[in-house]
Parts: sequence; C-alpha cells; structure tokens
Amino acid sequence: MKDLTQGNMYKNFFLFSIPIVLSSLLSSAFNTINSSIAGLYLGAEGLAATSAALPLLNVIDSLFFGHAYGLSVFSANLFGSKDYEKLKRTIYANVFLTFGAAAVLFLIAAIFSEPILHLLNVEDKIFDDTQKYFCIVGVSMVFSLSAHMFVTCCHAMGETKFPLYLSFASSVLHLIGSILVVAVWNFGVVGIAVKSLVLNALVMGCYWLRFRKYFRQLGVGTKIPRIHWKDIKPIFSYSLPNMFQQSAMYVAALLIAPVQNGLGYLALAAISVAGKIQNILSSFYYSASKTASNYIAQCVGAQKFHKIKKAVVAALVQGFIFFAVLFIPIFLFPDFVAGVFIRQSEEPEVFNYIILYIRTYLPFLCLHVFCGIFHSILRGLKSNAHLIVSSMIGAFGKMAFAMLLAPSFGVQGIFAASALGWGLECIYVTVLCVTGLWVPSPLRYKVLNRKKKERKALSEETKTA
Repeated sequence: MKDLTQGNMYKNFFLFSIPIVLSSLLSSAFNTINSSIAGLYLGAEGLAATSAALPLLNVIDSLFFGHAYGLSVFSANLFGSKDYEKLKRTIYANVFLTFGAAAVLFLIAAIFSEPILHLLNVEDKIFDDTQKYFCIVGVSMVFSLSAHMFVTCCHAMGETKFPLYLSFASSVLHLIGSILVVAVWNFGVVGIAVKSLVLNALVMGCYWLRFRKYFRQLGVGTKIPRIHWKDIKPIFSYSLPNMFQQSAMYVAALLIAPVQNGLGYLALAAISVAGKIQNILSSFYYSASKTASNYIAQCVGAQKFHKIKKAVVAALVQGFIFFAVLFIPIFLFPDFVAGVFIRQSEEPEVFNYIILYIRTYLPFLCLHVFCGIFHSILRGLKSNAHLIVSSMIGAFGKMAFAMLLAPSFGVQGIFAASALGWGLECIYVTVLCVTGLWVPSPLRYKVLNRKKKERKALSEETKTA
C-alpha cells in the first residue's frame, strides 16, 4: 500500500503504472486466450459462438465496472485521509452488494437466454453453443466482477504487486485450461466456459484472503463488519455517473449487435478478433491512465490540488508511450497477430478482414487513447457531467455510423464506425482541454492557478448556483 502523493510524482507514476498495465494485460488475456483457442481449434464457428452474446454480457459488466470505478475514487479519498475503519466497511459492503446483484441479473439473463439471443439475431448455426456459453459465463462473471471490486480497491490504496502476481498465475492457468478442455478433452465451447468459472471463483477467493491481511496491517482487524446502507449509499454519488458512462458505451454496442450478427458468423468472427486486439491495446494505455485517476483522487482527499496539472501531463505522455509500445509491433506484423486467432488456410476471409483492420483502422485508436486517458482524469476529479457526455458522444456516434455504413459496406462499415466515433469524442475532449472545463468549477482556480479576477468570478458563479 502506498500514498501516491508522497515523493517524486513521475517516479510514482511509472512504478505504480507498470504493475497495473501488466496485471490488466494479463487479466484481459484470458478472454484473448479463449478466443484464440476457439478460433484455432474450433474454427470461425467456435470463435463466433464465444462472441455473439458478448455485447449483452458487456452491458451487464459495464454497470459493475462503473460502480468499481466510483468505489476506487471513493476508497482513494478515504485512504488519502487515513480513515481506514470506514474504508474497510465500504469495501466489504460493496463487494457483497456486487456479488448479490450480479447473481440476480445473470440468473434472469439465463432464464430468458433463448429470446435474448433471438433478439440479438444469433445465427442458427451457432445458436446452441452460444446459449450454453452465455449461461455458464454469466455465473463465472459473478465471481470475476466481485474480484474486480477488490482489484480497484487495491489500486486505490497504492497496491499493484499482488494484482500483478495473481493475474500472471490466472493467465497461465487459463491458457493451460483452455488447451486441455478444447484440444485434449474436446469439450468445445462449454469446456472453455466451465474452465473460466472455476478459475474466476479461485481468483475471488485469493482476493478475499489478501484483503483480510491488508485490514490487519491497517490496524482495523479482520472481522467482517455488519453491512449497513450508510456504507453503500455514499458510493453512488461517485459510481452512478460512471455506471451510466460505462453502460452508455456498451448499450450502443448492444444495439449494433443484431446488425453485426446479421452479417454472418464469418464477419462476426473477424469483428470479434478486432475487438480483442483493441482490448489488448486498451489494457496498456487505459490501465496506465488509472494511475492518474487514483493519484488525482488521493490529491483531492489530501487537499494537494497544486499537483493535479502535472499529473495530467504525466498521464498523457505515459499513456501514449504505453500505447506505442504495443501498437507498433501489432501494426508491423499483422499476419502473425491474425494467425494467433485463426488459421489462414482454413478461414482466409476472416484472416484477411483482420489484416485489413490492423493496417487501415487500428491507427485511429490513438484518438481513443486521448479520450480514454481523460476519462480517468475526469473520474478522479469527479467531473461527472463531462465524463458522461464525452462517452455518449463516442458511443452513440459509433452506433449511428454503424447503422448507416454496415448495410452497404459490411465489416468495413463496422470498423469505420469505430474510428468515426472516436473522432467525434476527441473533438469534444479537446474543447474541454482548451477551455479548462475539465476541472469542476469549485476546484478550477485551485487546480489551474486562476488569477484573482477569475477566482472572484468563479466564487460569485458558485454562490449563484
């Protein structure tokens, strides 16, 4: 555990970011591993079956991820102010809330899985495998979402090593498990889903035991406190905007899903791989930006506003460096990357679509890098309105372009829609940067070092509001 506001900021950013980046990359690796094994051993049909219902799973996922982001900022504030007893109650209460709410949501989704998949326009050829995978992975995600609450709280307290070690061990087990259940035991898509369920439950158990140790170190004991609404309610002022922001992005993707699925399983397989490549890159630059979110939140809690501007610059520089580290080899060796997911000799159409995405559309992801980093900055400052508007512009812009372009241009229309959506959001974020509106008005003069006249004007504006 570490107070990020103490010591050299640039050193703290780098040392704190590296484990987050690596652990996030490893955590996202199991989805990539599932897709890779499915594509190589089960072909385009297996790859499509593991992806057809993904937009709906992502919507449910996004609600809890949004809550986790809010919990992270709130926990960072408590850690910065050294209120460890309240921190303990808050973490336990929100983990229990997540586990219970996720279990109910995925139970409902499993009961109505058949009509849901019909609404998503899932092809008959992959319908049965998709339904089985959807139901089992839903149970698996109850454990993974609960574990994610612990992960974000680790980051809020300046702890990054344990998530890294656990992510590494989990990724190795996911790789071994996927090969065994598919290539050796021939359990197909169902085997991949069951393997994920077992390993996610194991990871959740490891985080539970680890946090008992943290609370002992902080001097608040290991006894599980009684759960009270007062320990959950304050989080929602932080998490609801993030939940709305996260769900807006994935609801837009869900609305596009019937269009994507309607292009056929070969197109869906290519779109799925493109998404996995984007997620791998995102795990680098977006995870690096989490440093800024936690650093800024701790600064707010410790009243160290003068450090925030430098943190923004450091986050942008660091984010683009991390993006370039992975983007350059992917862009230079697209054939190798495509070959990780699909055999060119067996599925040449899918293979060529992946090459096209990497060479033509992936470079536009740099626009999303800029926006993604600012999402974390806005989150750390609790600048919720701009966070939501920014995300909605990007998400629903992508949806509108996809609806417009996909019927005429097919897979390329879906790829182009993402790039255009990122461009729209980038324009909005640039305006926020130039005008200084990214900082909430009560903090603007403290963070941006406004002159006296501007401070007075802001003070009058605040009183009027």
